[in-house]
Amino acid sequence: MADIFERLLQLFKIQNNSGKTPLEDFVTELLAGVLQTDQQLLDRFVNEVLLIDGVDFTVDSQVFFIDLVFENDSTICFLENKVASGEGQRQLERYVAVLDRLDRERGQKTYLRYCTKNYNPKTVTACSFYQFRWQRV
Repeated sequence: MADIFERLLQLFKIQNNSGKTPLEDFVTELLAGVLQTDQQLLDRFVNEVLLIDGVDFTVDSQVFFIDLVFENDSTICFLENKVASGEGQRQLERYVAVLDRLDRERGQKTYLRYCTKNYNPKTVTACSFYQFRWQRV
């Protein structure tokens, strides 16, 4: 758990100087940190919340500029979290392009998940896309 707080402190120092609100990154780091403490919890989160089959997942934060990346030997999933901000310009489209490249290079099944605080429906047809709200977590 100490690792979680160290990452949060780093985020606070970086974002405090920039004037940004660190809420979204804090929530992302807390979720990643909790999931990293228990493999069974992590796998259940991927299976039941992200709706992806499999086991032995890892989770990393802030990879490829994506909030969370879940991965095992056959699967990679990007999870973009929105708490107090909206989608960046063509943000989901850019993530799909990275996932398409990874699919070609690694042959993994690719998934894009989008978690929002408020109802903000998106349509993405190029990969396995699923959107949900924080209340599901």
